[in-house]
Amino acid sequence: MSKSQAIAAVTAVLAHIIGKSTNGASVELGRPTSPQGAMARKVNIYLYQVTPNAAWRNEDLVTRDSDGTLRKRPQIALDLHYLLSFYGDEANFEPQLMMGAVMRDLNARALLTQSLVKDIKVNAGKQIFKDVITNSKLDESVHSIKLSLASLSLDEMSKVWSVFFQTPYALSVAYHATVVLIETDDEPEEAQPVRDRGVFGVPFARPEIKRILAKEDLNNPEAIIKSEATLLIQGDKLQGEKTTVLIDGVEVTPQVVSDQEIEVKLPPKLTVDSTDIPLRAGPHVLQVMHSMLLGGASSPEPHQIVESSPVAFLLLPTIKGHPVANKAADGPGLFKADVPVSFVPKVGKGQRVWILLKETPVPTNRAQRAYRFMAPKNNGVTGTDDETETIKFAVKGVAQGDYLLEANVDGGESLPVDFKEFV
Repeated sequence: MSKSQAIAAVTAVLAHIIGKSTNGASVELGRPTSPQGAMARKVNIYLYQVTPNAAWRNEDLVTRDSDGTLRKRPQIALDLHYLLSFYGDEANFEPQLMMGAVMRDLNARALLTQSLVKDIKVNAGKQIFKDVITNSKLDESVHSIKLSLASLSLDEMSKVWSVFFQTPYALSVAYHATVVLIETDDEPEEAQPVRDRGVFGVPFARPEIKRILAKEDLNNPEAIIKSEATLLIQGDKLQGEKTTVLIDGVEVTPQVVSDQEIEVKLPPKLTVDSTDIPLRAGPHVLQVMHSMLLGGASSPEPHQIVESSPVAFLLLPTIKGHPVANKAADGPGLFKADVPVSFVPKVGKGQRVWILLKETPVPTNRAQRAYRFMAPKNNGVTGTDDETETIKFAVKGVAQGDYLLEANVDGGESLPVDFKEFV
């Protein structure tokens, strides 16, 4: 690989080759200019464009680790576009003779190999040529630069010459030099050596979840999926070398694992990067993941092998009613009041919550009365808090009678509780 002086070094090599080809003609670098005085034999070399090399530009995509450690020297791959213009006595065919000689030699030396560049570095007539070639380390590059004749149409050649203000056209030809690889001087950190190697073959047994339900126990006699309930994950091929349950993408360790069933207790919070995220009522996603140790003692961390398709479940809220406040008449036989309801787990500020009052027992001579009320804005959460345990619902227009109170949090419906505040 070469240093930042490589562009100038390629121009110096090209100028040396052209100088040898033209037998003493002057070789000038830079944009073409109007000739002054008698027309002397001269070749003008002008680097008019530099473009990224399409084949190499993706070789430099990743040069650092996620922690910023340099693993590979950054490099840029460039194509150089040159315009060679020939001046001399047209009557004696001097521009054409020089063009033929230059094109012959550039075709014969189409590859700027290490040996060719080293030879030019030693034999270059100008000290500046030797200096830029030495500093660029172009002679140490393992990738040879190829010189090729560019096929520019008359229209394209006219556009190139149009940028040279008040400069008359001279017999010209375009060449490409590709690819020039330029690296930084940064020293990458060497990767750690491999301690030992291993090849592992494992059967592909993807776990399949068929259903998710709650385990009936003393803390959950209704066997519903509620806060801190024990889930029963039933399916096939659930047990692996190391089995983990993912809830919303966060690993949770199961208590009991078999090939057909997994028991896992729902935690009140999920921990992500040392941050606790409450497991709120509403929909969640669950997966079963299999991992295994692939490196023995040298690699104690398990490697994820396969995981099941995600399956959704609803975490249902548990509610408790409280004595109402501000109870008053709201018309003949109707009441209004503020109804406080407690929730487990706590309700987040942005969750969608409403309650339902359903008349009980169901009358036989008319339709059952039912009333639905939305929670206040932000579920009544104010200040810097982002959750609340109790929400106060503004209830109005409710007829006298016994009711069952239910709550819905993001689609998760609670079990009904008795509500006798409007008797």
